[in-house]
Amino acid sequence: MMKCRLVLLMFCLSAGCFSPANAEDSFDTKTIGDLLTLCDMSIDDPWYGVSQAYCLGYISSAQDAQVIGKKGDPASCPDATVTRQQILDNFLVWANQHPEQMENPVPVSGLTLSASKKWPCQ
Repeated sequence: MMKCRLVLLMFCLSAGCFSPANAEDSFDTKTIGDLLTLCDMSIDDPWYGVSQAYCLGYISSAQDAQVIGKKGDPASCPDATVTRQQILDNFLVWANQHPEQMENPVPVSGLTLSASKKWPCQ
């Protein structure tokens, strides 16, 4: 599993090396809105596959960071059967319903907020 994540991370990092400058800018996630734009890319967009790999890798990294940095109570409690795709789909729905959060300068907080609504801890 760790090897798969490492390969995905390397792919995502190297993808920027071969992209035109304007595509490179589109992978700059400084806000929740940036993350939404990237993760909600149309399937017809030529960058769709790369953007989905980036988003799923971003989710994996966020999950790893939550486990490593565990202090206090978790923000959300999805069970072990919840997939990264389900987390992504949940984020997309939540983000489209919360335009007031789009300028939030901590993109990972969008994943945290959306997951805490869908999978609250009891």
